[in-house]
This record gives sequence, structure tokens and C-alpha cells, in this order.
Amino acid sequence: MFAFAGLLLVPWLWFAWGINIAFSYIVLVSLFAAPFLYWRFLFVLLIGLLVLGYLEFQTRHTLPFSLQHQLFPLTICADPLFKQYDDVLLGTALVTDQPSSLNLRAVSAALPNKFNLENTPGLCLTGVFRVKQPFGTLLPKQFNVDQYYFSQQIDAKVTLVSLNSSFPKNTLIFELYGSVADYFQHLTHRQLWAALVLGWSSGMSSELKALLAKNQLAHMFVVSGFHIGLIALMVNIIFYGIAMVLAPIYRLNIALRYSAVLIVTSFYVGFIGWPIPALRALIMAGVPLLSILLRLKLHPYKSILISALVVLLCFPETWLSIGNWLSFGSVLMIVMAYRWQFFSRLSKIAAVLAFQLLMSLLSLFWSYFYGLSFNVLGFVINLIASPVITFIIFPLALLVILLPNPLVALFEWVARYCLTLIELTAQLGVEGNVSLVLVVLCTGVLVLFLMWLPQRRVLFGWVFVFVFFGTSSWYLDRPDSPLLQKNELYIRLFDVGHGISALIKTQDKAYLYDTGGKIGKVESIYGRKLSGLVPDLSALIVSHSDSDHSAGAAEVVSQFPKAIVYAGQPELLTTPAINCHSNSIDSDFMFFIPIPRTLQLNDNDNSCILVLRNEQFSMIFTGDASRKLEYYLLQTYPELFPFDIVVLGHHGSDSSSSGQWLNLNKDALFVNSGADIARGHWPSKRITQWFKQQELALENTAKRGTIDIFVTQVDIRLKSYESAFRKRLIY
Repeated sequence: MFAFAGLLLVPWLWFAWGINIAFSYIVLVSLFAAPFLYWRFLFVLLIGLLVLGYLEFQTRHTLPFSLQHQLFPLTICADPLFKQYDDVLLGTALVTDQPSSLNLRAVSAALPNKFNLENTPGLCLTGVFRVKQPFGTLLPKQFNVDQYYFSQQIDAKVTLVSLNSSFPKNTLIFELYGSVADYFQHLTHRQLWAALVLGWSSGMSSELKALLAKNQLAHMFVVSGFHIGLIALMVNIIFYGIAMVLAPIYRLNIALRYSAVLIVTSFYVGFIGWPIPALRALIMAGVPLLSILLRLKLHPYKSILISALVVLLCFPETWLSIGNWLSFGSVLMIVMAYRWQFFSRLSKIAAVLAFQLLMSLLSLFWSYFYGLSFNVLGFVINLIASPVITFIIFPLALLVILLPNPLVALFEWVARYCLTLIELTAQLGVEGNVSLVLVVLCTGVLVLFLMWLPQRRVLFGWVFVFVFFGTSSWYLDRPDSPLLQKNELYIRLFDVGHGISALIKTQDKAYLYDTGGKIGKVESIYGRKLSGLVPDLSALIVSHSDSDHSAGAAEVVSQFPKAIVYAGQPELLTTPAINCHSNSIDSDFMFFIPIPRTLQLNDNDNSCILVLRNEQFSMIFTGDASRKLEYYLLQTYPELFPFDIVVLGHHGSDSSSSGQWLNLNKDALFVNSGADIARGHWPSKRITQWFKQQELALENTAKRGTIDIFVTQVDIRLKSYESAFRKRLIY
């Protein structure tokens, strides 16, 4: 049984470490099963190899690197609804027609607002799209977008270049949505209803999703075990009533009743489009129901394991996302609580409180692991929200389908007050990097609770849980950089997509060079992701005003109001700043090189030139400074050259990094904060060719994710957060 359960780690090992490690693990797990039965060894090995082969086969769908940034005629259909932003529609779409050279299934689509498209469910487009590989940002302690894209079978990112035609996909579910949607007065309430009933959580606005996530309620608005269980319960009650009515005439046995429950529930899952969370729940419900119908005695733990293996064989990539682990972990916890009589000595109210506490603690580790939000009052919020959604909101949302006219107004009234309450509790939500004090408190409560229980087997069983939570939480919350000694430095170039943001730490201070990575017109990656990863800052340096360098500056200032702000164009910032070209920075190892006004002819050439220098090493940031400024630095400050570490100017654009500049620093460690942007020429061909000719490596965040540089008194070490999947498809 443990050998089969061990196979659930195969997708993660394959993704993180590659096929060789995953294959070796499968062999070891198979050998572990061998002492018991020979056939079990072969069976475990066969399942593992099937999973591994299926994962390798799926990579063939991903856009080949040779087709990166090329234009193709495609027909795509929204799945099911795009998100509306100020300047673009974003969302997942299914590819229904494509050239024979492509083999795409689902894509992440961007539709610029210049095409004036109406954001309707099931919107289909025929046009010319620019395609690129489906990679996002890789940040430590944060949600792994690459992992998510692969688990969702997203094979490419596409951007609409020219539109030929658009048309709605007329299916029953979209017609149902259209018949109800017009009755709603508020868009947010309509999105909540669509998420609850139709499973359209992807269509919720970013603000609404963030609000639910900060309250640890997002899982309740994805059609999964919670919804499938309720629908199965309702259907069972209806058929039980029918059986009571028919009892004098015909005896409706339990097998027929359960068959009806399974059929009706399957019909609902099919009606909403067979989403993976709902399918997963259907499989978990179907395995024990089938065992009853076939008159097979199946242990609850074996039922859960069989369900998990079915999901593993059919959808192995889904084990890379949090949904499977949280769903199966929750069901396992419920079964254990029931069989081991965890709460037999407690009153009903106390048992409910203790059960909700345990369920919240279960989600703590996964919140850490995936960099999701965790709320200090999460278990209390869920304790209140679960029965409200179960017995009021979800049944009301289902009835809205039958009687939209009077019931939509009631649903909106309930939703409005619920959203008001969770806006208050969302203030206690933190993303990913929860403090160790909170973890110790939660695990301490868990241990005290388990020690109070009389059953020894429960106590011994949960000692492992305590060690697991404690060590895992310590590991995930530990500082990424070692304790720095005097004259030692730690530089982290965050993977922000197109832009730059670099954290510089010494023994007692921290500095941030740029806050780039703008998303849309209003959001920055700092506000969305980096704020929890940046320590208390002594100073912020904004090289110049371009949004890919300054988008999060205002958020940094609001988070660290005591930090000193330096800028190349202080007059263009919304917050007071010191001009880096006429003032020095308060540091013993960093200084600015001022640029004469006669050379500050554009935004890029206003960039702050920052030099890090001590007895062991030297490093330079030039922002987006052009080759003209590089020549100025070479002529005016020859004593500074060569540098040990060079951050390529302007993300590797051809406008920077002159041949003389590169040759003079030939022995340096070159790093680049770049993105796989639509134009596809950064780093430029000239620069890429230079590195090939010199047989030198360029460490690029677009390929390696976030890059950590440790400068000790002995050497310079590098660490990154790349995945085997990313390396296999890009390198």
C-alpha cells in the first residue's frame, strides 16, 4: 500500500529533477514492494512507467523553442471566460484549429483591447497569433507558475496580432449562463455565482480571487469535492424520498439509488465541462459507490488510494498543483477522524471546532509549499463560512437557475454582506512567507491536542505529523541567505519577467535596486509577489522612470516609509527621492557614478549607475544605460575595470553592452534580468553570439528563474530556482 502511495510523488520528481531521477525513484519504490509479492513489484513498476511515459509524451504538445515568437493562424475558444483588464483580455483558451506544425491543446491567451472584443463566455476567435513558450516567473517561496501551466496542460502563450472573425460558442452551459447573467446587478456577485455553480473560478477578477485567497476560501469557489458531495447528497435525499413513496409498490434497493446518484452527479460534471477538480471528486465518490454496487468490501484507506491512483494514471500532471494534495489529504483526515474516533470524548460543538482546526493545520503546509495565502484566523473563517456556503449560498445559487427573477436579488444581498465581512478578515492574510512564530504556535496547539487524546495509536501516529509540520515549516521559513559576515554580500535578482528588481544584503542592511515587472497598466509584480520576499530596507534605488524598473516604487515606499529613496529621475516619481547623479548613497561598499547632464539625453541614459565594491570583488548595475554611457565610464573611470560581476545593461538589448565593454569584463560573471518578450531579441543576437564565441555562460533570469549570488571572503557562488521541465524545453 505504501509503495503504491509513493508513486504519487513521481510527477513532482519528474518535473523538478528530470526523467532519470524519477525513473530511479520508481525502481526503488518497486523494489520496496517486492518482498511482499512478485506481482506487486511488476504492477508498481508498470504504473510508474506508464505515468512517466505519459508525462514525457505531454511535453510534445508544448510549443517547440524553434517556433518561438512566430506568427500562426489559430482558432481558439475561451475556457470559459477571459479576465477583463484595462488594456487586455487574459485567460485560458482551447485551440480548435491550427496548422499541422503545431500540436497545442490549451493556451494562455492575451487579447489587446484595441480589437474591441466583447468578453462573452465561450468567445471564439479566428486570427493570427504570435506564439511563445508557456513560462511564467520562478520566485522562491512563491507559487510556481511553470508548474501550474504544465498541470493545466497549457502548451503556449499566444497574443492576438490580427483578427479575422469572432463568434460565441453556443452550448447549453453558455445559454444557461446567458439566461441568468442579465438578472445580476453587480459583476462580482455574478462571478461568484458562476464560480459556485458552473465552476468558472477562472473568470473571477484578480481582486475577488485575492480576497478569497487571503481568507483561505478560494477552494470553496472551485467546483470540486465540496460541491460534488453536496449534489450527491441532494440527489440521494431525493431518490430516498422516491424510494419511500414507491415502497408499497416497488422496493427501490440501495444499488439502484446509488447508481442514480452516480449517474446524475456524472451528468452535472459533464454539463460543466469535465473540469479536473470535479472529475477528481467524482472519482473519489465513484470508487466506493462502485465497490458497493459490485458487493466488494473495500477498506476506506484503500478506496482513497485507488482513487488517487486512477487520478495519477489519467491526469498525472495534476499532482503538480495543490488541488490533488489538499483534496485527498482532507478526505484522508476525515476518514482518520471517523475511524480513530478523534473527537469521541468531545461535545459536538467542541468536536466541530477541533476538526476545523486540524483541517486548517493541514492546509498550512500546502500554503507554504505553493506560496499561497495563509490567514491567522483561517480556521475560524472556514468554520463560519463552510456551513453558510453549504446550507445557504450554494443551494440558493442552484435555485437561481430555476427562478432567476426573484432569487438573484436575494443571492446578491447575501453575497454583498458576506463580501463585506471577508474584506475585514482579509487584513490578516499573508502570502506564503508566514512567520515562524505562527507556525510554532499552530504546531504547538496540535501537539497539545494530540497529547490530550487517550488513544496511544493516535498519539504515536501524530508525532510524525508534528515533526513533519515543524521541520517543513522551519525549512520553508528559514532565511534563503546564510548569516552574512563582515564584507560578505548577498545579491538576489528576482525573476520578474520583463524588468529588473535586485535585492542587495549586507550583514546589517538591505537595499533594493529597481522594482520592475509591470503587469497591465496598474499592477506591479512587487505588489503581487515580491513584497513578502523583501526584508526591511535601508534604501530603495530606482534607476529611471520606465515602468519595467519603477512600477512598484510607490508600494515599496508605503511598505518601508523610513527607507531612503534614490532615483535617476526623481522628478518623475510620485514619491520624494534623492537624485543619484548629484548625491552619494549612505554605504561603505556602494557608490553611484554620476552622469553629466549633457549625457542625460533620454530616460535610459538617466539610469543610476551603481557600483558595489570591497576588497574581494566589484559589481556594476547600469540600468538601461546605452553604449554611449558605457564608453564614458570606460574613459573616465578606467581604474574600476574589470568587474567581477556585471549585470547586462538594458536587459541584454543591442543598445547596450558594447564589444569593448564585454571584452574588458570578459572574466566576469555575467547576469541578466530579462524576459522572453514578444519581440524575442533580448538578449540581442550580437550579445548572444559574443558569449558563444567566448564560450562563456550568461546567467539569465528568463531561463534560470530567480538568481542568488553569494559573495563570501573566499569565492562567488550562484544559486537559481530553475526546474528540469524549464531546462529541458528552453536550453
